[in-house]
Amino acid sequence: MVRILLTIIISAVVGGALGAIQYSAATGGYQETFEGTQVSTAEQVGEFDSVEPTDGIPEVEVVGGASYDFGSMMHGETRSRDFVVRNVGTAPLVLEKAGSTCKCTVGEMDKNMLTPNEETIVTMTWTAESIVPMYGQSATFKTNDPKMAELKFSVEGQITSSFVIEPSSLAVGDLSVTDPAEKTFYVFSYLENSKELKEFSWTKPETRHLIDFQTEPIPVSETPYERHKTALKAHKVTVKFAPGLPLGPLNGLVQFRTDREDKVGMLELPVTGRVTSDLALFGGGSFNSEMNLLSIGNVKSSEGATLSIMLAVQGESRDAIEPRIESWEPQEALKVTLGEPKLVGSRKLYQIQIEVPKGAPEVFFPGSGTGTYGKIVIKTNHETMQEMPIYVRLVVVK
Repeated sequence: MVRILLTIIISAVVGGALGAIQYSAATGGYQETFEGTQVSTAEQVGEFDSVEPTDGIPEVEVVGGASYDFGSMMHGETRSRDFVVRNVGTAPLVLEKAGSTCKCTVGEMDKNMLTPNEETIVTMTWTAESIVPMYGQSATFKTNDPKMAELKFSVEGQITSSFVIEPSSLAVGDLSVTDPAEKTFYVFSYLENSKELKEFSWTKPETRHLIDFQTEPIPVSETPYERHKTALKAHKVTVKFAPGLPLGPLNGLVQFRTDREDKVGMLELPVTGRVTSDLALFGGGSFNSEMNLLSIGNVKSSEGATLSIMLAVQGESRDAIEPRIESWEPQEALKVTLGEPKLVGSRKLYQIQIEVPKGAPEVFFPGSGTGTYGKIVIKTNHETMQEMPIYVRLVVVK
């Protein structure tokens, strides 16, 4: 009986020992941790010492707010904003960088762990190199504030051009094919140490040899643009158009560079206008000035019709030019008269009135092929344009 009892006691002791050994093997190397004492990435890289657990609660406050508007910035300008972060809680506050937008630089903080009532500075730096007028950048920090696990700082503002062209497009109006002409625009610089405009060019190769440029720096106060009185420098650019540009619409770009190519690339100015001869015809929707074609259309003889187009005379010989109506066809169905000239700007304008009188006979000039057009002929004493034909589409019916 004693032997049996002894065997039971020994078995219990051995079993307990084996159980302890098995438990130790199963849990070896495991250290229980709690959420409030986890080691952060910042601690792992040695940015700050481990925070001892406390009974208090950290609370983050950004003095003056976590966002800031830089307002207007010149292209290429760099500005910084210091955000003051304060721990208004009762336990140490831990800050850890979590990331920022690629175009914003976040400076190093002088402290990553703040005891209650301590503060630090987070500096965000932004260089205005974007091509969009409005910008916004941000940086994010992780914190151990239970009410604000992430803290986001943001800056925003508006980028103004470092160079401004006035006007923003150049409308040159009508240019005479036989006379030289000049038009001007202004370039305002808002960048320091910018003194030169260079490499002016016209984008149309076929007419590039007929357009030249002259640029000169002038005082900002001598420009006609009061809104740019804060510019650091101004340039007056004269575009010179030589005679010989092809008749018709004038469209292209003036391109040039500055001496601040590290901040600004190629600048461009759209140019629109029209190249005309000393004598030009124009009218409403019934007149095609490219083809000198007047479409009167179908007219009832009992009703008749009246319309008009204009003859413009310009250039150095404007006052010496004497246009007249030489002839018209069909003569029996049309009446054409030339009015007295009126001076409008630099041009003399003559009204040409074309009338289909009531009771006109039937005629058929549909303009469907050669020989099916009517024709009005204007004669002048101009050196090179002594005759101006106007082709007519007209059908008169009963």
